[in-house]
Amino acid sequence: MKAVILDGSHANDITGERVRAALLAELRSRGWEVEHFLLRDMKIGNCAGDFFCWIRNPGLCNVDDANRDIAAAIVQGDLLVYLTQITFGGYSSALKKAVDHQVQNISPFFAKVNGETHHQKRYQKYPDCLTIGWLEQPDAQAEAVFRHLAWRNALNMYAKSAVSGVVLAGQTDGEIQDSAQGWLESLDKGIKPQAVALPETRPVAEPGAVEIRRALLLVGSPRTRKSTSHSLGGYLFEQLGKQNIQTETVFLHTVLRSQEKSRALLDAV
Repeated sequence: MKAVILDGSHANDITGERVRAALLAELRSRGWEVEHFLLRDMKIGNCAGDFFCWIRNPGLCNVDDANRDIAAAIVQGDLLVYLTQITFGGYSSALKKAVDHQVQNISPFFAKVNGETHHQKRYQKYPDCLTIGWLEQPDAQAEAVFRHLAWRNALNMYAKSAVSGVVLAGQTDGEIQDSAQGWLESLDKGIKPQAVALPETRPVAEPGAVEIRRALLLVGSPRTRKSTSHSLGGYLFEQLGKQNIQTETVFLHTVLRSQEKSRALLDAV
């Protein structure tokens, strides 16, 4: 059996190193072949959102870099592992970039899965998923968002079994090793992707809060005005405009290439 690890840890991340060591030791003790991708040291461009991996070269990203090797390894593996520091409930930037490119491993066509609309499979077989994150200290909301994200990603990748785990920096090596054993044992039992609810959010009226007069939308998609991000944000801004709130939209993909536009962005923020 083969495990593919996408390691999104930062350099000099002690907790990440401990988690990786514990997991590698446990996998190898069980006879797994391991292919480890240390993402921060790899050349992986941003997903351009051009969908050429669907319509021009099905299953192959238009950008010829390490993302192609990773995508191929994933569909040839039996277990896909994400390792990442939990950042605002999400993945590290290095891991997020690699995850974005996994769109090439699914089909552009749609299917109903448990009453939801998902992309169809491109391949007959997909690996199980193990998503491991770590926090410096307990943060229930960040953990809930992280587990929810891991669950949704596992559904999108048609994982038959999926487990997510969270490690705290203060845990001992022994505790982390025990957790690694537990994660793999759960996968051995065929644990299905488990729904995880997002934390409830309640608006809090701050004393002395000022009335909103201006709103700024930052669109990160390379598709700029054609993106889903712009469509959703544009609808929201239409509603804000009806309340006499001044709105402005900035497309980061074009702004970051120009010093002048970058300065204008800072002024707008």
